[in-house]
Amino acid sequence: MKRKNICFLLGSFQTGGAENNVLQILKNLDNTKYNPHIAVFNDSGSLKKDFYDLNIPIYYSNNFKYKLCKKIFHRFKVFSFSKFLNKNNIDILHIHLTGCFIFGIISAYLSNIPSKIITWHNIYDNSQRKWRNLNDLFNHLKGFTQVKIASMLSKEIIAVSNKVKKRNCSFFNVPLNKVTVVHNGIDISRFNKKTYNLKEKNIKNFEIVAVGTLQRQKGYFIMLDAIKEIIKKYPYIILKILGRGPDEEKIKKYIYNNKLSDNVLLLGNRNDVPSILFRSDLFLMTSLWEGFSIALLEAMAVGLPIIATDVGGNSEAINNNVNGIIVPVENSQSVIDSIDLLISNKSIREKFGKQAYKDLNSKFTIDTMIKNLCKVYN
Repeated sequence: MKRKNICFLLGSFQTGGAENNVLQILKNLDNTKYNPHIAVFNDSGSLKKDFYDLNIPIYYSNNFKYKLCKKIFHRFKVFSFSKFLNKNNIDILHIHLTGCFIFGIISAYLSNIPSKIITWHNIYDNSQRKWRNLNDLFNHLKGFTQVKIASMLSKEIIAVSNKVKKRNCSFFNVPLNKVTVVHNGIDISRFNKKTYNLKEKNIKNFEIVAVGTLQRQKGYFIMLDAIKEIIKKYPYIILKILGRGPDEEKIKKYIYNNKLSDNVLLLGNRNDVPSILFRSDLFLMTSLWEGFSIALLEAMAVGLPIIATDVGGNSEAINNNVNGIIVPVENSQSVIDSIDLLISNKSIREKFGKQAYKDLNSKFTIDTMIKNLCKVYN
């Protein structure tokens, strides 16, 4: 049987949910059936080495020193990319991230690629995004246009959760039967406790961990509001936040102004996320919107009890009061009450953690995700 040539299009190799998702797909795709390639607009980012270590063909657009040059000449890169696609006889172009949608679709049509697939990694109706100026409005219109056109012209659409499918289909008027839900999955072998040299946990502290880019989407100020109040009752709480992003200075300022430096630690981007999760007591997510969080799945993989907001696919992974707690969006009091409940009830924490681990293994492994993706590819 002839292998299918498949190319994955991303913006860059930065650390992000979509980028990590594609990296795991490439690591686990059956190379006897598929011949993978990767394309990016530029080859920068902390995951660059991981992608290059795969030893697969990589296409990238050269960066230009001046923004004007970049805007002008980037438009012509569709011809260069189409040449790459033709040269490698690509059968399937799988496009990730909205900024790649139009570029990828046009290139695919120029190359007569039979299978053009886009993935909706998020809800794109902008219901939670705030417009502060004309630039925000322009970005909204640009994003809407990118998703709308790509959704019309793609052959197949993959949504990372049922809620993403439902909301986007309604907003962009896309037929439901054009969209297949493929939940994200993770490689559970990365979360084997025996492979990590774990230090003894500090039993004097109750450690809460949060993982995600430091930006408005993740709702960190709701989280910090809750921590500010709950430490009045439990002063030994330590919140560890993993990630970097545009709101980092604002978050640092909030921590300083509210005298939270002893209780809140910003750890930046880390390569030892599993070991930090293993040493934690609770995973907290206060996102304002999500697609289907890989960070949430990683917390399930180590058997952590979880508190997460009712956004995106969170409630498809977390069954409220069965393997974690689902709380309303932008409701710090619900977060406070949930933390209080779990701190004071070790048996509930253990029950939630065990069930979360069980559910992860039965529903959200990389093998399950690859199996469902291949149904779309075939």
